Amino acid sequence: MADVYGDDWRVDVLNLARYVAKHIGCRMAHEGYPVPPSIPTFLNGGGRLNDVEMVLFKSRPHYELYRMGMRDGIDSRGLWISPANGAVSRSRQQLSMYSSSLIVNFVGVMYRWEHAKEDVDPFYVYQRGRLHLRHRLPEV
Repeated sequence: MADVYGDDWRVDVLNLARYVAKHIGCRMAHEGYPVPPSIPTFLNGGGRLNDVEMVLFKSRPHYELYRMGMRDGIDSRGLWISPANGAVSRSRQQLSMYSSSLIVNFVGVMYRWEHAKEDVDPFYVYQRGRLHLRHRLPEV
C-alpha cells in the first residue's frame, strides 16, 4: 500500500476502505436492509470495521478484457458489481450475512458482513498490499 499511496498510505488506504464501506451501506439500504451500526461508525472515523471482511483481488477475465481493449484501441475499463448474497436469521428475523464484490477495471474488492463477527482480516491494515487472484477466492 505504501507503493500505491506513499508515506500517507495508512490514511489513504482507510479512505479506500471507507469508500467500499459506503458502497456496502448504500447497497444494503437500497435493497431495504438496515445498515449495521458499525458501518456509519467506520465512515465517521472509526479505526477498523470489525464485522466486514474486505479482500482485494485481480480478476483474470477483466484483465484480459482490458488487454484486448488496449490492443484494439478501445477503452474497456469499467465498474462491475456482482450480485449480492445474503442470509437471514430465522430466530432473530433479520439479516445475518451480506456479501458481494465490486471491480474497477480489473482490480476488485470482495466483501462480507456478518452479524457478531469480529475476527476479520481486512486489506487496509497492511502496508504490503495483498492482491489475491479472484478464481482462488470463495464465491460471495
